[in-house]
Amino acid sequence: MINIEDVYFLTYLGKSELAAAGTSLSRPELELLVLIDGKATVSQIQASAGHLAPGAVIEVLDKLLRAERIALQQFDIGDFFGAGAPSEWKGEMPSDSAIARGVSTLQQNGYIVRIARRPPGELKLAQGKKFQVMVVEDDQNLAENMCMVLTHAGFVARVAANREQIVAAFRQPPLPDLVLLDVTLPDADGFDVLAKVRQHPMLGKIPVIMVTGTATREAVLKGLLGGANGYITKPFEIDVLVKAVKTVLGIEAGDQKADLGSILDAAESARPGGEAVAAAPAAATPAEPEAEAEAPFVPAPGGLLAQLRQAALAKQLEQQKPDPKEQMIPRVSAAVERAYRHLKEFAGQLNLAKPAYAKEYAIVGVPKFDDLKWEEVRIDFRTRELSPTTKVFERMTLNFSLSANKKLSVTRDASADEKLEQLLLGTKIAFTTQQERNDRGAVVRTTFIIPCEVKASLQLVGNFDTGKLLLKTHNVEHFGTLEYVLSPEAITEESLNELSRFILGESRRIGPLLLQDA
Repeated sequence: MINIEDVYFLTYLGKSELAAAGTSLSRPELELLVLIDGKATVSQIQASAGHLAPGAVIEVLDKLLRAERIALQQFDIGDFFGAGAPSEWKGEMPSDSAIARGVSTLQQNGYIVRIARRPPGELKLAQGKKFQVMVVEDDQNLAENMCMVLTHAGFVARVAANREQIVAAFRQPPLPDLVLLDVTLPDADGFDVLAKVRQHPMLGKIPVIMVTGTATREAVLKGLLGGANGYITKPFEIDVLVKAVKTVLGIEAGDQKADLGSILDAAESARPGGEAVAAAPAAATPAEPEAEAEAPFVPAPGGLLAQLRQAALAKQLEQQKPDPKEQMIPRVSAAVERAYRHLKEFAGQLNLAKPAYAKEYAIVGVPKFDDLKWEEVRIDFRTRELSPTTKVFERMTLNFSLSANKKLSVTRDASADEKLEQLLLGTKIAFTTQQERNDRGAVVRTTFIIPCEVKASLQLVGNFDTGKLLLKTHNVEHFGTLEYVLSPEAITEESLNELSRFILGESRRIGPLLLQDA
């Protein structure tokens, strides 16, 4: 999906289009290729292409991306994990009492934060733009749940589970607005990752909230000194996660205690280059008399006992929950079955009517595949037997062919015939060749005979582990293979009608109803 903050650059094919004497691209496609320089964002390209509506620019860019004329630019963050150790900490250490208050607050509320930025009112984003949150968590189920919660709260979430995925996620534009960082990772320590982020020139100012299973004095001190913007303890409630994220981003007023302001301001003053944050007014604290004898131990509210109760309650709720996989299987199966029954009727109508195809197929250096008509359309499905009495729909496949009952002919000199041959083989287009040789027997030119026909397929596969569907298309609407991850709930009568129009060539892209909640 094209994002207005994305940056694209020309691929080899895109540069070849601009350099070629002739091209199969439309005028808007060529104009946008000229504007793409690897630096301008999509929104800047929209502003430069004034005669094209913003929506039309997105549509043309999407087509160029699918045709591999352009590719998404990635950030160069260097050797992230190979960087040197963070600089030595300098500044005033938080007091023991301030650290103790932070630990107590964390145990009682489940999170502590400091405000990263506080706008005068609710932060307004440009139309179509959302805050990007990067979730660094190796527990797949927890990561998926966190992403689901963040998505419903209006954020865009991306996931990383190890060192390699962390680097890939940071390279993906746009940079995240906030990172939720698990302390314990399979091949990295969360505090070490925090240190790398804070010393990095491009990533250093990104707010980071640490996610930890313990609320110890050492962990709180280590995170605060490392420049963490907050802590969340596991297990956490949904509202705690959303509240902490919104508070750190400054898009919702926080409800922090006065004593919380002290510990966070102290840590902030110790961070090199840190921006000052206005402290909450501290409550007056009466002077403590000198202790004559050791005071009796009184458990702090929200201490170990509260954690024990919270863990037991979470375990009870977990045991009462139905198996999520058992819930996903019927939803996925029903979605595949709905698609099969809808497209089966669609295929029957096409086989009876055999209408003209609405569009043309094009490939660089070859005459257009035009005057196409529908030939044969076949559809089948595959089920999986879960038990002697239970079968589920796992996959449906639609295969079809278009033909113009004619042949296309292209002649290339020996220096260029191999390139065309590789292009045809890569696109899986059938062809035969006739070679012309000179007196010495060397090939001087080759004529490619190409049947004007297209063989295409569309497949919908259910994944009973993730609860998602994979839609794979080959040579549908244009030459090439595409894949989409879909939600079972998106497979409706209306979205399947959109898909049918796409197959017919009446639209250039998969309908938005299918891609919602993907």
